Amino acid sequence: MTGDALDEIGRRRGARQSSDGHDYLTAYEAALTRAGTPSVIVLVLADGALTTACTFGERWPEAEVHVLHPRSAGEVVGVATGQDRPANVHVHAFTGPRERRDLQAVLPRPDLLVEAFVSETASKIAALRQMHGYVRAGGIYAVEGIDRAPGDRSESDAGPSVRAVIEDVVARVERRLPKRGWATWQDTVARTLAAVTYHRDLALLTKSEPLLRMLRTAETEPLLTARYGDDSPVETLLTHDRYTFTSRASITSVGEGPAVLEGELTVPTRQLRAYADVVTYPRQLVSYGDFWLPDTFRHQQAAHLGHHGLIRSGDRLTYMRPRWRPALRRRWDGGPLFYLDSEFAGHFGHVTTEVVSRLWGWDEARARHPELRPLMSLRPGQTDVPAFAREILAGFGIDPDSLVVQSGDEALEVPLLLAADPQFENPRYADLALGDTWRRIADGLGEVVSPVAAEKVFISRGGRRACLQGPRVERFFRRRGFAVVRPEHYSYGEQVRLFQQARIIAGYGGSGLFTMMHAPQARVVIISGDGYVAQNEALIAAVNGNDLHYFWGQTERRPPDPRKRKTVFADDFSFDLRRHARALRQLAH
Repeated sequence: MTGDALDEIGRRRGARQSSDGHDYLTAYEAALTRAGTPSVIVLVLADGALTTACTFGERWPEAEVHVLHPRSAGEVVGVATGQDRPANVHVHAFTGPRERRDLQAVLPRPDLLVEAFVSETASKIAALRQMHGYVRAGGIYAVEGIDRAPGDRSESDAGPSVRAVIEDVVARVERRLPKRGWATWQDTVARTLAAVTYHRDLALLTKSEPLLRMLRTAETEPLLTARYGDDSPVETLLTHDRYTFTSRASITSVGEGPAVLEGELTVPTRQLRAYADVVTYPRQLVSYGDFWLPDTFRHQQAAHLGHHGLIRSGDRLTYMRPRWRPALRRRWDGGPLFYLDSEFAGHFGHVTTEVVSRLWGWDEARARHPELRPLMSLRPGQTDVPAFAREILAGFGIDPDSLVVQSGDEALEVPLLLAADPQFENPRYADLALGDTWRRIADGLGEVVSPVAAEKVFISRGGRRACLQGPRVERFFRRRGFAVVRPEHYSYGEQVRLFQQARIIAGYGGSGLFTMMHAPQARVVIISGDGYVAQNEALIAAVNGNDLHYFWGQTERRPPDPRKRKTVFADDFSFDLRRHARALRQLAH
């Protein structure tokens, strides 16, 4: 560190943040002095960024100073022509939000991030939203010029000025987040805010914690290698290439309902990866350092990544909801683990589709690590994984007694975790190779007998998404020789045998029908409300080649809950049996 004050260096170099101009440098030096000697400083979107960066670099020669700018590096360097440039000052040019986001992801978390000389209020607010989460715990996010300038006609839904947005954020600090539904990016700023100080029209936001960047499969190894170098935790062990196929299903749809997935399906590249020294949280959350690993996200192919336990803020940055944070943390010393967790831990439909679709990587992983054990977690209040999950493992050839069960209130530090990308993602694709997994599970269940001897079965259901005319519908099918069953009353092996013997399977759309994956020979008749947009049955049939028939009723829309995303997926529905009776009779033979 030099003996000259930051402002003195800035005035000598002609930095506009010096006391000859806006007088911000004295505030920066005071803040950094309180926080301790900085190791990383980042300046972004600054027309005079290099001059200011050189000022910081000269004052703290032991610190890394990075300039991010939406121009070529040569143009930025040209701003400081005639000045010496300290060796610790680095310039990074980017051409769009994605490049800027990736640059920030691979740089160390800064002690000070300066949002400097962005001219319009809307741009300043957008930068705050997108970048506040990159600052380390205890670091400072600085916004210069927080009051609206004369002639600024830009607009932002968040507020009329940056100062107003920050005041709104401070007001949210004590506000309780909804347990479910959606929070705003301002809520994430509030939840990660330790203090705010002002110096004229400069705001200094001290952060209590950073946000973690969400990773997609394709970028995981490149970004982690760029960020951590030789210490990168990830190694790709096996890759299956992207391909396209035509659905094998024969599909008809009767009545007005959502489009059913058919035709060409594209299966993305799937990888088997090994991670060193990660942290697993209950209900499918896996982190390493500054990142949420791709195995956290059920919908890797979605336009936006998401998880019910995370609140999004900015470009792929997230804050973990307080009620999802485990109270306990321990290190796992029992050898390598294979990741089979679910965001909906223990839920039949999610386990039999999403979790089962990751079993393809087990054989290769275990060949490399013979002592490998599977890992699943619990929801808070659960004491064990459901019996059907253990049956599935046993059918596949995994000793269910080797299962490691992570408590719903603990985080695990795992020295070696192996994870496979899913072969199934609703509503986008199912891998044809899933058929081999389903057959392997069914064949491995042993001598199990169907609990009901019937070649025609109707799958009833209770709880959410109920048919309001259910008793009448089920009488109709009973009179035509169908056994009306509730699959959850039987073991998984019994369900598999029940479906395997069936020539015709009818029932209400939902997870009760998913065991049709073991019945490629069956005609399947689905009755559902038009709010049921899931494509699970169509994806299963795409692999199996089932003859699939949808009959649509009308979902009874409930009043929307403002705390939740508007959806009618789980609402009950009405079904006009008289209208569809003739077509159903023809299919019931």
